[in-house]
Amino acid sequence: DKETVMSKKPTTHVALILDRSSSMSSIREEAIGAFNDQLRVIREESEDGTPNLVTLTTFATTVDDFQFFDEAPKQIPTLTLDRYQPGGSTALLDAIMKTVDAFRKLPDADDPDTSFLVAVITDGEENSSQEYSLRNDGPKRVGETIKELEATQRWTFTYLCANVDPTKIQRTLNISAGNTMSFTADRSGTVAASTFHSASTSNYLKARKMGLTSTPTFYSGTKPKPPSQDLTQRKPKSKKPKK
Repeated sequence: DKETVMSKKPTTHVALILDRSSSMSSIREEAIGAFNDQLRVIREESEDGTPNLVTLTTFATTVDDFQFFDEAPKQIPTLTLDRYQPGGSTALLDAIMKTVDAFRKLPDADDPDTSFLVAVITDGEENSSQEYSLRNDGPKRVGETIKELEATQRWTFTYLCANVDPTKIQRTLNISAGNTMSFTADRSGTVAASTFHSASTSNYLKARKMGLTSTPTFYSGTKPKPPSQDLTQRKPKSKKPKK
């Protein structure tokens, strides 16, 4: 895989798809901090007038209405406890596709100088999607869509996960190894993962200004290296899906 470059001033649509299932309760404040740190980085990279637009998709048993959709970062307030209340199951695949479908309808969706960054943060596996459920080949269908979009060389999908083997995500959803990363779902592990993810986002947006349109090394290309072994792309020795 090679990173791809563009021809003129970039517009980047950035979506954070954030798990709001009950198991996120123990890291609720850290999950909120993850979004706010991401927002801070995007604001900084937009200060020169570069059009970086932000979407926040949250999901539990079903997918929530967009908290924010394709808005300028300076217009978005920080996320607070009252707007992020964990509870329920994990409609992960529906959340990904709701975001993707909305992005594909944007007026500049086919513009060669427009790119999309879709970042998933979750502490478990799919278990409650309706349209893209496990019963109706949801993972395969979502994986095929991701493969199709990444083939345009303008879409980048990333996956930050706990309690899931990243290689399974790479295999089922067609997300490259350099764009998947595991973390420990406790406070310190979540903060470390959030910090690394924000650094990777900053690097990606800086590279966009220099011509990058997509990347298969979102995490693996970030320096310094992840602060702990939990933040690597290597396959964990043993990981159990959340119950």
